[in-house]
Amino acid sequence: AKEHFGDYNCAQAVLKAFQETHNLPEELIGSFEAFGGGRAEGGACGALHAARHLITDPETRAEMDERFNEHAGAHSCREIRKLGKLKCPGCVEMAARIAAELHGHGTPEKK
Repeated sequence: AKEHFGDYNCAQAVLKAFQETHNLPEELIGSFEAFGGGRAEGGACGALHAARHLITDPETRAEMDERFNEHAGAHSCREIRKLGKLKCPGCVEMAARIAAELHGHGTPEKK
């Protein structure tokens, strides 16, 4: 996912990493442009928002949120930046890694 960050924003980069394994259309990835830079619902980290999109089970989503919070210190983009535990590329990598582990696919392949 980190390799896609730059060409795509944080939310899009996470989805791009799962595009092949989850059959995600490019249009969906494009629509997540609206969620980068803390513009996801409630000011959430865009990478986390995208990873949540990949998980439908509420309990698994809660586990993802908890694990992400352990690493980033918060869920909101603003708080994550304020704490400084992870920068944006780290959030992208962490959100994708947790989503992959919870899906049982290991980490997404590097392209």
